[in-house]
Amino acid sequence: ASSTSTDSCANIFLGCRAGCSADGSYNIFMGHLAASSGVGYTGSNNIFLGREVASCAVGNDGSNNIAMGYRAAYGITSGDDNLLLGTYSGYCLTSGLRNINLGYSAGCRAETGNDNVKIGNLAGRCSEGNENVFIGYNAGTAHTTGDANVVIGDGGGGVAGSRNVYINNNNTVNLNGDNNFFLGTNAGLCNTDGDHNNYIGRDAGKCNT
Repeated sequence: ASSTSTDSCANIFLGCRAGCSADGSYNIFMGHLAASSGVGYTGSNNIFLGREVASCAVGNDGSNNIAMGYRAAYGITSGDDNLLLGTYSGYCLTSGLRNINLGYSAGCRAETGNDNVKIGNLAGRCSEGNENVFIGYNAGTAHTTGDANVVIGDGGGGVAGSRNVYINNNNTVNLNGDNNFFLGTNAGLCNTDGDHNNYIGRDAGKCNT
């Protein structure tokens, strides 16, 4: 563990090059290469535990983050108040705020997004929207943008759209539809642009677009 800074204080660094060149204060970095980018890390009040956690965080001024797991929060820069637990959890997250990612590769490809909850392996892995909830293995597998969606169950979650609810549903094509409720396998399966629909039951509204 090492730091070249003369300004940082009250840090705990444990592991080969953990906290290398860190300038922030009140941080706990534990693990091989944890927070070790070698470029001034000015964030404070962070807890990074695990091998290579936040190790590519170049010029990081993010604060109040907790990340645990191999390469969790790997590239975080200005993100604050995030909880990222699991191998590759929040791997590409840079500037997101107040996110909770729990599980292997949860939110792993999303660089931005605020106030999201992603629970489950690969949950919300590409979603960069705000205020979304993804719960379940691969929940929101195709989702990229859109806000205030709820996805519960394996897969589903559309591509975009806002204020939609998907429960045990496998729609991965919704592009612009808002304010929809999909409950059951194949319910609203082909919905791409429709708004204000309620599809309840297996195959309900399956062919509607």
